[in-house]
Amino acid sequence: MIYVIDGYNLAAKVRGSYVVGKPEKAIPIILDLVRGKSATVVFDGYPSKEIATCFGKVKIIWSGDETADDVIFKLVRKNPNAVVVTDDIDLKNRCRGIGAKVLATSSLIESRKGRSTKKSLLTEKGGEGKVDVDFWLKFFNSEGS
Repeated sequence: MIYVIDGYNLAAKVRGSYVVGKPEKAIPIILDLVRGKSATVVFDGYPSKEIATCFGKVKIIWSGDETADDVIFKLVRKNPNAVVVTDDIDLKNRCRGIGAKVLATSSLIESRKGRSTKKSLLTEKGGEGKVDVDFWLKFFNSEGS
């Protein structure tokens, strides 16, 4: 199963609107949520050269001149077994209309809580600029699980 994620929509649900338009802040949050899953994360706009497009099983794509919602819809039409993660009502309805499964962002967030005894990005406040090396080593070493 692959998740197709409305990037800023999910990240904003976790950490508030300050992540919108700041993929460098949104991506770590999303990676924490989808650890061990295959996912395509779609962001509005154009890519930054400083941001990778692949993190293990997680692929990052940009909508360019289109909206992220339109790109997500096109991806789901090509892969009807994908699960769309968004709270956008119009996008939910469009995807359900072609038979896709839709998951509310809160459901993905709740499924992550309590999964690890180590503090995750979901509960950590602040800490900008700090890098938890142990967290990322474990993250990338647990990709196959």
